[in-house]
Amino acid sequence: MILLPQDLRERLLANGRRRGLDHVPVVKFFNPLGIGTWLASELERDVLFEGTFPLSVYAEAVRTAGRLVIDDRSLLAAAAVLRQKER
Repeated sequence: MILLPQDLRERLLANGRRRGLDHVPVVKFFNPLGIGTWLASELERDVLFEGTFPLSVYAEAVRTAGRLVIDDRSLLAAAAVLRQKER
């Protein structure tokens, strides 16, 4: 399943290279089973990001902090919460 066709990906990357402009959204992502809709106008590759935990840990950290966090302390705390829930 292709979620982002090549032509849209190219438009997002082109917008990402032209920083500081007020771009028109190119795509809308949504969760068909719950709340959550995102409009994307540009794309940049975060080549330095390296996931170190399963997605469930990131999700738990978001629930706790109310926002996306990637610091080790928050992620380790979220992992501990998930381990407690599994018991």
